[in-house]
Amino acid sequence: ASHFSSIGLVIDAVDEMLAVAERAAGEAEVLEVEGVAIRDVVLHRPADRVGSIRLRYRSRPLECRVAGGGHGAPAAGRHERLDVRLGAPARAGAPGQTAVLLDGDLVVGHGTIA
Repeated sequence: ASHFSSIGLVIDAVDEMLAVAERAAGEAEVLEVEGVAIRDVVLHRPADRVGSIRLRYRSRPLECRVAGGGHGAPAAGRHERLDVRLGAPARAGAPGQTAVLLDGDLVVGHGTIA
């Protein structure tokens, strides 16, 4: 068996997306992230109200928390950039796509995936 590693694209017809994958010994593993940076963020509620994030239109919300950078939870309003830590590793959203921040079913903010 070969241990050759290569990078390629995986087509996911269920989520209708392309993902970068590492292929080793005939297996494909989609690269996952533990956090995501969001730019041009608008929070309609303080960041401590954010409980989940939706990174793709047809994906399920992912448990998360907005990192405060050592200054407590960011307040409602506009933010140039926020870092979001996911509750579990997940496939990364595509840069330039919209991220939706949720408190249950309530949209409490949004921004662009950096």
